[in-house]
Amino acid sequence: MSDTRRPVHGGLKLDAPVGVSENEHVVVIEKWKAARAWAERTHAEMLASIGDRPPPLSGQELMTFTPNEYAEVYTKRLYWYNEISKRLAGIKVALKTSECALTDLARKIRTTNRRLAVKKMTAEELKDHVGTQPYYEQIELEVTKYECLKILMDQSFDEAEQNLKAVSRQVEIRKEEFSGERRSANLPSDLHSVPNGVRRYAR
Repeated sequence: MSDTRRPVHGGLKLDAPVGVSENEHVVVIEKWKAARAWAERTHAEMLASIGDRPPPLSGQELMTFTPNEYAEVYTKRLYWYNEISKRLAGIKVALKTSECALTDLARKIRTTNRRLAVKKMTAEELKDHVGTQPYYEQIELEVTKYECLKILMDQSFDEAEQNLKAVSRQVEIRKEEFSGERRSANLPSDLHSVPNGVRRYAR
């Protein structure tokens, strides 16, 4: 067995700094990479479950739509926006319950340790002890997965909201242009609340 101690002045040897092995390093890195991959895969599956994403529209297209075309474009984007909102709400609920489970488990581990430990741990030692418990690590990973998924879905929500608002603003402009023409009567009644009808969910 090789001597891992390092010679210093006077021939005294000190133990080398304690770190993690290469295998331990790989395990840690792969664990969090897997959490990211899960979030990206789940996000893609959620979007796919909604249906076809409304295509982007140019400014020229928005300026030349007929009232019926505006109604169709708006309805599709409103549907996409609402479905994204529902899925984002579900992610927030899952994240919140996982965070509560993590907090509750950490409290129980600390309580048990204080009752059974022979030697009292420092706050930092107790924190490390809690963080290395298998059940705690499992829930901590679950929390991280939902946090990553929420970041991705937040971006999709912002995109859906901006797309809906863009159409909403143009609808208001076109309504004024159509106000003196018969075509204005064809605008669906639910468009008259835009853009006030678009509400942002609390983060």
